[in-house]
Amino acid sequence: MNEITLFAESDLPVDVDAIVFHLNQLCKHTKFKKGKSVLEFHETTIVHPKSYHNLDRAIVEDAKEDLFAILLTTKPYDNNYFFQTSDNLMILSFSGWHYLTDLSMNNGLVYFIADMLALKIDNSYRHQDVTGCIYDFGWDKTAVDIGMRLASICPRCLTRISSKKLSRIQTETLMDLRKILNDLGSASKWNRDIIDHWEEQISEKKSEPRPEETSNILMQNDFIPEKDENSDINIIRSRIDKLCRYYRELTDRGIADDKKGEIFEEFSKYFFGLIRGWRVIESNANLKDCEIDIIYDISEGPEILRQRMGDNIYVECKNRSKKSDARDISHFIMNLKSRGLKSGIFFSYSGITGYRPDNWRNIDAAYKRIIDVYRQEKIQVLPMVARDIEVIRNGENLVEHLHELLNRFVRV
Repeated sequence: MNEITLFAESDLPVDVDAIVFHLNQLCKHTKFKKGKSVLEFHETTIVHPKSYHNLDRAIVEDAKEDLFAILLTTKPYDNNYFFQTSDNLMILSFSGWHYLTDLSMNNGLVYFIADMLALKIDNSYRHQDVTGCIYDFGWDKTAVDIGMRLASICPRCLTRISSKKLSRIQTETLMDLRKILNDLGSASKWNRDIIDHWEEQISEKKSEPRPEETSNILMQNDFIPEKDENSDINIIRSRIDKLCRYYRELTDRGIADDKKGEIFEEFSKYFFGLIRGWRVIESNANLKDCEIDIIYDISEGPEILRQRMGDNIYVECKNRSKKSDARDISHFIMNLKSRGLKSGIFFSYSGITGYRPDNWRNIDAAYKRIIDVYRQEKIQVLPMVARDIEVIRNGENLVEHLHELLNRFVRV
């Protein structure tokens, strides 16, 4: 397991203990710890490599087995950088932080941890301009503000990473990185200290019913075999990966919509085909408006899903270039109602206006429409977008992601 050690000067306004605790709760494959040795810089300016050579040997020894160690200070670099590295050591300067952003240094530390993890996954490219991507070089230091608020990997960099053959450690690091960026962005965009954000999440979880006190939580073994003896899951994931790549290649060539529609339909069948007891009973490609309609018989599937979703479920796939909106959601819901269905999956490859998969309850007008209809008609809609495919291709556990998606049906 990767280990990262944090050292901080005594007067630095960063809560290292809280950050270590919460990151260890969040990440499955990366362990964080607070350094035992006292960090103190006697010089007024950090200079590379001189300042690294002058470090207390106890610090170097404490961190020698780590993936990397971060040493936090308010002293400036002579070249005005945020940080430089030597071996697995990184001195991070928060000098002049309040001139760059009004976000907490706690957010800043989490951002630079994410930056270092991103470089451990792929260090072949840095944006020279400000894009908000974690792979920005950051020549303009004020760009750290938008970097924390967006906390993302841009499509270009995601494509580059996806094309690489990542090691197991890199794949696991990417899984942890995604979680860190999701939480950092959720906190920073509202000007919140990330520690307050994490504490609020803990408080909300404590107020939720315990699993033994409620029956409306879908367990993973309700729909996925406990053992993958025939490697069915890996086979399906491989097929999904190939379909996604093929779809992107064909889209870039400007191919006919009917061909894209066929590929999109195949993805839906493979993805939901993992669910025990789900069977396709109707498939109709409406190529004029690029819709792929699939009807599943789910009567032999997990009981909790059948109770909430009925015996049949309708999947609509939109593969057009523009995002879907609340009007598209409303039209889909009317189709469900006219067919007498209780639930459906609305899959829009280009996205849904205002919707983020990592914050799925906030879909603005589109999600409000979904909630209103559920309350009035008891019709449920699960939104999905291209990123739900990308997270699988970029290292997300296929079973866990499908599990999380389906649980949205029982958490309305």
